[in-house]
Amino acid sequence: MMARMLMSENLCICSQATLELMRIWRERDYYREYLVDIPSIEEKPEPLTKFRSRQINKIEKVRQLLNSDWSKSAVDILREELENLDKDQTKTFFDSVAALMSNQVRELTTKSIDNYVEFF
Repeated sequence: MMARMLMSENLCICSQATLELMRIWRERDYYREYLVDIPSIEEKPEPLTKFRSRQINKIEKVRQLLNSDWSKSAVDILREELENLDKDQTKTFFDSVAALMSNQVRELTTKSIDNYVEFF
């Protein structure tokens, strides 16, 4: 009985909001983004300053995409869920959402680093 109480206090059941956050991550292809813009093997070599500028531009483009589109969608989803959320589950819910979104961004970052390392 004690274990059941602890689980119900500390676990957050997968809600429509978390499912929706995962859906938009996939449908809008955020998971296909990279923080680097690696030239293809067919492209002519370019000066280091141009390569560096290309990387800075790509990082900025993805940052703007996530800050505007992704975060706005997430806020809309969470705002709607908050209206229907049991107040006792609020902290647990937001902790689980934070973990989900953090994992999504971490995956994007890890893939980008792997792509960069592979290039070199």
